[in-house]
Amino acid sequence: MTKIAILGTNGRLGRVVAKAFIDAGYDVRAITRSGKITAELIGSAAVAGDGLDREALIRATEGVDIIFNGLNPIYTDWGKCLPMAENVMAACRANHALHLAPGSVYNYGSPMP
Repeated sequence: MTKIAILGTNGRLGRVVAKAFIDAGYDVRAITRSGKITAELIGSAAVAGDGLDREALIRATEGVDIIFNGLNPIYTDWGKCLPMAENVMAACRANHALHLAPGSVYNYGSPMP
């Protein structure tokens, strides 16, 4: 079974992506800073991992085939984007994992649910 780590599963995008992969039969590892997830993600393994902590992120994603990067700091904290992206790529390299990343959703505006 293909193993996928979803980073940021407490966020709007990460949560629906994790649910879609669970429903599709993947072995899902739901990664959040706290290690806690919502009830709708039952069937996934909840793991703590911080996108700003490279070693913790590598440990949290150990053994996965795919890493989905759902990390997205608020607009005023976008200075964190590059360090987080570098840490995600380090986790991908360490695990020989495929990296999946969405484009920015800010162009859809604040009314987006």
